[in-house]
Amino acid sequence: SSALIYTRGAVTFDEGSTVNIDIKNADRYRRNTDSVIYINNGSLTLKKGAVVTVGKNSDGDLQRTLIYLNGADSKIVLAENAQLKLTNEKGLKTTNDIYMYNGGVIRINGKGAKLDIKNSGDTDYGNVYIGGAGNVFVNDGGTLIIQNKAEKENTLLYTYGSATLSFGKGANVELKGSVAG
Repeated sequence: SSALIYTRGAVTFDEGSTVNIDIKNADRYRRNTDSVIYINNGSLTLKKGAVVTVGKNSDGDLQRTLIYLNGADSKIVLAENAQLKLTNEKGLKTTNDIYMYNGGVIRINGKGAKLDIKNSGDTDYGNVYIGGAGNVFVNDGGTLIIQNKAEKENTLLYTYGSATLSFGKGANVELKGSVAG
């Protein structure tokens, strides 16, 4: 497997950091990769105030997912005021925004912590696919936003197996889908 960021360990974006990850002409890139960020029983952590944007200025047909979590020990953690933004403003086409295979955890905890997905186009298994025993937790003022404008089908969250979605105390969730025509 290959990716722009591939980890079997820990990747941390420190407090207040800003990172933009883009792919120009994704048609060529897809032949050599499985995703933009691949977490293989590792972790991706955004500390307080960190902002990571994936895909904002990307273009082409990636035919892959933006973030792939492989295995039950894979996790994404967003701390207070941290933001993970997945978008395709320039027309990047993907199969999913986040694909959780065989478990994994996404934690959006703390005031201002936000997973913000804004996409357009059809997806194979929804914008966020949660498979196996995967878990998504939004708590303590955290925010989950998924917006998608599709051509034919529009599944924002696709759960499979014993997947869990948990919207707890102080959770803010906005799911907005539309289909053209």
